Amino acid sequence: LSIIDKVKCLKVESVLSHPSRLFGRVRNSKNKECKFIEAGRGSPEHYVDILQATMKLPYLSPGSIAIDGEKYKDPASKADQIASVDELLAGDATDIVLVISNKKKKKNLKKYRPEIFSNSRILILSPDSTVQLSHFPLNRKNLLPEAFKMLEKTEQLFKNLH
Repeated sequence: LSIIDKVKCLKVESVLSHPSRLFGRVRNSKNKECKFIEAGRGSPEHYVDILQATMKLPYLSPGSIAIDGEKYKDPASKADQIASVDELLAGDATDIVLVISNKKKKKNLKKYRPEIFSNSRILILSPDSTVQLSHFPLNRKNLLPEAFKMLEKTEQLFKNLH
């Protein structure tokens, strides 16, 4: 089943050779511990595995992704999200891009970690409250407009940085 006709491929080699460091937050399926794994180093396959693990939502996406002999999936709980932000803030990164694609997650962060929204180290990529994005459109007719809305909002956010 093909949902999207045109696909613009990510040049993984460009990501891997860039001096910025890219991390994915994942939850170990066996011991339930969450951690950041560096995705911007190593092989293209390693990079893709980490990206896939960060999108394996419990209950909605059965199974886990094997990385370095361990199985991982997305840390979807509110406590895990807040712990992720705390760990980022405690680190020494000078520039942090935080992608929040879900209104509930954004609401939780505004309630429990409001300081991130005014932190000069953090760029938040998130649609504003007027944009309705569905994570689970069930048919092609609905999927493409949702994907284009997110692309348009992301492009607008990056244009505003210049």
